Amino acid sequence: CLHCLRNVGLGLPHFECSSCNSIFNAKCFKASKAEVINGNFYCRSCKYSISKKYNPFKVIIDNEDETTDPYLQKMSDILESCKSYTTQSLPGRNGHSALIPLL
Repeated sequence: CLHCLRNVGLGLPHFECSSCNSIFNAKCFKASKAEVINGNFYCRSCKYSISKKYNPFKVIIDNEDETTDPYLQKMSDILESCKSYTTQSLPGRNGHSALIPLL
């Protein structure tokens, strides 16, 4: 475990960073300042490089035991493939973001 520097025992609860593949004991999750983003685990070092996406369907799909509704899967796939933008990269008028209406 990169946080407590103890061995991660085979079969013991643990999590792996989806970006750098570092392994941590599950009990170190909070103390290591790791985070779950878009349904994946990320360590403290990697979590800042991940864009957070809103996808309420991913939780539903991940928790289903049987076959997933194809419409839910399609909506989830669309949201997962959306490109992220910063407010500075959006087109606007007079220095204002295009998302904020001018009154």
